[in-house]
Amino acid sequence: MRRSVLLFGLLLALLTNQSWAVEPLFNSRIDFRAGDSPRSVFSADLDGDSDNDLVVANRYSYNVSVFLNHVDGTFAPSVEYRVGGSPSSVFAVDLDGDLDNDLAVANERSDYVSVLLNNGDGTFAPSVKYVAGGRQASVFCVDLDGDDDHDLAVAIPNSDIVSVLLNNGDGTFATAVEYGAGDAPNSIFSVDLDGDLSNDLAVANRGSNNVSVLLNLGNALFCCIPPTVGDLDQGGGALGFNYDGSDLTLMIEGLFINPAHGFDAICLDEADVDFSCGQPCENTMVIDGSDLTMLIDALFIAPTHYLPNCDGTDNW
Repeated sequence: MRRSVLLFGLLLALLTNQSWAVEPLFNSRIDFRAGDSPRSVFSADLDGDSDNDLVVANRYSYNVSVFLNHVDGTFAPSVEYRVGGSPSSVFAVDLDGDLDNDLAVANERSDYVSVLLNNGDGTFAPSVKYVAGGRQASVFCVDLDGDDDHDLAVAIPNSDIVSVLLNNGDGTFATAVEYGAGDAPNSIFSVDLDGDLSNDLAVANRGSNNVSVLLNLGNALFCCIPPTVGDLDQGGGALGFNYDGSDLTLMIEGLFINPAHGFDAICLDEADVDFSCGQPCENTMVIDGSDLTMLIDALFIAPTHYLPNCDGTDNW
């Protein structure tokens, strides 16, 4: 008993000794008032003084709040800028090539992305709208076409697509190009995934419990790789056509019955069935019985016009 008391006393002394206490990593929090229901935050130097400021997307007040840093990690009162309906995601990067960081905002209740160009001092011009193809959940800015300016990639859950808007070089954007994703894409990220020095896309799909990977073909055209397509290679995957009944069944289902199954458009190019994952072609096929006959003939009976992988290699 006496020994137990001594051990307990020693343990208590060790625990109360300051030299054994865990040092805190953070000071107590400091709160800064933003708008109504903040949804997303991003940090970047917005006023050119080499410290990182904050921008917050406010879902219910339909605006973004900009907080300029006092250099010491405290911030001036926010300045609000109007954007679209229910902004869900904000990204800050130089969009117009003037070396200051601008803003791109995805709007959950609008069909357009809001772009706010920096005046050079941390204030922003009124937002400009660019149609994205549906209500947006997430936006990411990165160079997608290799011209050293930042383009936009937007996840659109209500349409099950990703929209890509290429930068014209001055902070204005071309018409959106849409690529299929999974069910209800909710978050998007871009980085080089296949080592070819071009930025690819990864998309988290809330509704289908998977991730879609879209590999960049080198000119901001993307090949969508469905997570599971049996032994049918939709381009860039490890498995290719083996010309059996399951491939034909998948083609009929994916192309004619349920196009949302994960297949890109079928194109007719110089009498060749071009299944090249979104690469441009002059004449788009009208999906009808004659097209199905052509596909069966080209793929299973006389496969002289085989389907290439996205990198141009043979698919057998």
